[in-house]
Amino acid sequence: MKNVHIIAIIAVAVIVVAGAAFFLLNNDSKSDDSGDKEITTPITDDPARETAVGGGRLWILGNANMDDVLDEKDVEYIQKIIDGKANEILLDTKLSEWAQVGRMADANNDGKVSQADIDKVKSIIAATKNSPKQELYYVDVDGAVNMMHYPAKTVVSTYEQNTKQLVTLDAMKMCIGVDEASSKLVYTNGQFTDNFLISSSTRFDPEATVIMGAKPDMVVTGTRQHYCNELEKALPAGRINMDVVRISSWEDDNVLVGTLTLGFMLGLTEKATEYVKWCDAILDTIEEKTSTLSKDEKVKVLVPRGQYDNWNTTFNGPRSGKYETSVAAGAYNLIVENLTSTSTNVVVNEEWVKGLGNRLDMIVSIVYGSFDNASFKGYTNAEYLEMTKEYYKDFTEAYGTQIHVLDNIVGQGTTYIVGVIYMAKWFYPELFSEFDADKLFQEFIDKFMPGYEFNVAENSAVIAI
Repeated sequence: MKNVHIIAIIAVAVIVVAGAAFFLLNNDSKSDDSGDKEITTPITDDPARETAVGGGRLWILGNANMDDVLDEKDVEYIQKIIDGKANEILLDTKLSEWAQVGRMADANNDGKVSQADIDKVKSIIAATKNSPKQELYYVDVDGAVNMMHYPAKTVVSTYEQNTKQLVTLDAMKMCIGVDEASSKLVYTNGQFTDNFLISSSTRFDPEATVIMGAKPDMVVTGTRQHYCNELEKALPAGRINMDVVRISSWEDDNVLVGTLTLGFMLGLTEKATEYVKWCDAILDTIEEKTSTLSKDEKVKVLVPRGQYDNWNTTFNGPRSGKYETSVAAGAYNLIVENLTSTSTNVVVNEEWVKGLGNRLDMIVSIVYGSFDNASFKGYTNAEYLEMTKEYYKDFTEAYGTQIHVLDNIVGQGTTYIVGVIYMAKWFYPELFSEFDADKLFQEFIDKFMPGYEFNVAENSAVIAI
C-alpha cells in the first residue's frame, strides 16, 4: 500500500542501510566536526558491556533501556552506548511486512546514536502540553518506525477499540471526533455530545475532508492493512498535526504496549501506567499459577467468532486479540493446530472440530450483545449460548465439554483483561478461587470507565455466561 507515511519510512530505512554500509568500511564509531562520537552500527551482544533488562511496553524511540518509562535513566544509558560501555537494544517485532528494526537509543531516528539523541530525550522529557511541537518516533502496530508531532492536545479516533483506549486513559476530553460505531458505545455515556462524528459509514476509510476540517493533532487508528490509507494519502505533506498514529488496541497481545505508548503521546502517562500495573498484577498471578502446567494439563479451548453466519467453522486465531485473551488466561488454544490461513479469523472444516473429541475441554464464543445485551445478527448473548449448546451437545454429552459465552466488550481491547479473568475462572476454578471476577470487573469500570455506571453484580450474566 502506498501512502505518504510509508514512503517516508522507506526513505528512512534506505538512509539507515546506507549509513550502515558506509560504516562497515570504516569503524563502529566516528567523530563529527565538533568531536561528538557517533555510533552508526549497533553492538548488541558484547559480554563486556552492560545490557539493560529490556522487555518494556513503551515503544518510543529514546527509551534506550527499553523499560516502561522515558526518563533520565535513558539519557544515562545512551551515554554508556556512546562510551562503548553498554549494548544497544533493538526492537525487531517482525509483526508485518512493514516491520523494521527499531534502534531504541536512536531517539531522533537518524541512523546513529550520538549526543543529539541525548539532547532529544532531554527535550522530550522536558516537554509540557504547551511546548512547541517536536517529532516523536515510535514503533507502531505493524512494527514500523513511525512519527507523530509531540505533544498532542486533540485526537480523532476512527475505530471503537482505539476509542476504548481513550476512555481507559480518561482522554475523551481531548477527543474531538470519532467513528459512528464509537459514538454508539454504551460506556461512553454521552461523552460525544459536543464532539463531531466522522461523516463516514466505514472505519476503514473515514472521510478525509471532515477530519482535515477539524485539524486534530492526531488521528489514532490501527494497521495499514485495513485502516485509513486513503485518509493518509489525502493529508497535506509537511503538516505538523493530523498525524495518523497507528497503535495496537487489540492486536498481537500488544494492548498494554499500545495503551502505554498512546498515553505517553497524550501526556497521560500516569493513567496509562495505572492501567498497565492493574493488568500486570492479574496477568502475573495467572502466569505464576499456570506456568507449571504441562501442555497435557492445560485446558484445551476453541474460541468461535460468535454470531456470524459461519460461526461454527470460523475461530479466532493469532493476532485477533481474542485468541490472545484465551492464552493469557492459561489455556492451550487448539486453533494453532489448524491454521488454514494467516487471517485473524481462521475457517476450518467441521470434521476437524468433530475430530477433536475429548481433547476439546471448553468452547468460549466471543459475542456482540454489549453491556445492554442487544440483539446482534438476530441473537442476544443468552440466545446465542443456547444455540451453541444445542450445536455442540454431542461434545457436552459425550466428553463434558463446557460451553461459555463472553461478550466482545471484554473479549479484546483494553477491557480484554476482564475477559482473561472470567476465562481463568472457567478454565481453572481451583487455581483461581481467590478471583472474584465480578468484583474485579466492577473495579475496572470504576477505575477506567469514568462516568459510566454499570452494576456488574446485577448484570454480569449479560457479559460472561
